[in-house]
Amino acid sequence: MKQDDFDVLWLAQTKNTKTGNVPTAFVGRTRRESLQSCKGCVQLKTKNCYAWFGTVSWGLAHIQKALKRDSQKYSFLNAMAGRHPSARMVRMAAIGDPFRAALRDIENSYQLAKQLGLAYVGYTHFHAEKGAYRLKKMLMASCDTIEDADAAVKRGWRATAVVPYNFEGKRFITPAGNTAVICPAQTKPKEITCNDCLLCDASRKTNFQIIAFRDHGPKTRNFIRKKLPMAATS
Repeated sequence: MKQDDFDVLWLAQTKNTKTGNVPTAFVGRTRRESLQSCKGCVQLKTKNCYAWFGTVSWGLAHIQKALKRDSQKYSFLNAMAGRHPSARMVRMAAIGDPFRAALRDIENSYQLAKQLGLAYVGYTHFHAEKGAYRLKKMLMASCDTIEDADAAVKRGWRATAVVPYNFEGKRFITPAGNTAVICPAQTKPKEITCNDCLLCDASRKTNFQIIAFRDHGPKTRNFIRKKLPMAATS
């Protein structure tokens, strides 16, 4: 599926304790557009997406409502002007998939962020789609399994993947022989934020190919709260 050219809305500051206070993007001017940008994603189908089935979707509704009163309020330039002094990165995107956003918006924000010395952290689930190669140096391939991440790496992407919520260890070798590390913001949540780490900047050179996230979707959180046994997912 080709890109749908949805607009990207930028918030200058957030209260997200995992990412830190960094400029953050939202794909789509309406809820319908945002949902359409994610159409086909496994996490959306299974309702295990932490964005759509968590508090992020509430923030999206507020932004899209405010947009009707001021069409320029959530531009990237405004976000850069209003960003917190501690911000070392921009986040593409809190909700919605950049693959179906306007390519010019992604390219322009990427180039300006780099000119300002900011890391560009973002992901797309649709890295295997036709045309996605244009995003390869700007975004990480977001994968649901380690095997999918191995396949993405073979195609030249830096990749992320989901591992079970109770996965132990900080580093491992994948079936294809790639090195993967667990997200540092998950292994040291009280010490490290995304704004400190910056490893998910796709243009960053590292000695490993894959960053793994312990499953933190809403279904998983519910299992943990209820202390129910849960089958491992990779």
